[in-house]
Amino acid sequence: VAWTFGFDFTPFDKVYWGIDWWFLKTMESAYGLDQNGRVKEFSKDLGQELDLFASYQLTKNIKLSVLGGYFFPGDYYTEKRTDTAANNVFAPTPRRDGEADNAYQLELGVDITF
Repeated sequence: VAWTFGFDFTPFDKVYWGIDWWFLKTMESAYGLDQNGRVKEFSKDLGQELDLFASYQLTKNIKLSVLGGYFFPGDYYTEKRTDTAANNVFAPTPRRDGEADNAYQLELGVDITF
């Protein structure tokens, strides 16, 4: 489940800016093992994300854009657990030490239309 709020606007001719704040939760409960090996229901809170974006219409057919995003891990990722494959860097499960890192992305784009 994702809730968002944000706004966008055109401060100048050919320029577009925007900002979005996302709140992310799971639809279903996740169960795993806590640090003591007991079954535990983990938080549904996946985290929050802030996105900033802008674009500039360079010509009639070319638009330049940039997007920056920053993800703040929620309680689901920061709870300590023993049921993950944390030693596998490609594992689709959270780290077991509860020390989830924030994540970020930067996208640059060029749209060309004909």
